Amino acid sequence: MKWIKLSDELPPFNKEIVLLSERGFTRLTFRKTKEATDKFQALLRYACKRIANIDNPSPMYNEMGLPVPNKAEYKWKYWCLLPDKPNQ
Repeated sequence: MKWIKLSDELPPFNKEIVLLSERGFTRLTFRKTKEATDKFQALLRYACKRIANIDNPSPMYNEMGLPVPNKAEYKWKYWCLLPDKPNQ
């Protein structure tokens, strides 16, 4: 597996990747397209409004389509593409 700096190259969309933060935390995820993140954010906003009367929840994905890191993860630095799973 090869670790690639986010500043050098962005991961492909809709492929399983591992993100590595500056502080050593990892997360298994996918990079999502702008349309997918907008749709997800709209659904989240609607659910928060109905359940908790929150108008504008924090975004789950950033402008690059990657999940927003939590405080412990701080900032994503590297990514690694996982091999495709064989068809079952």
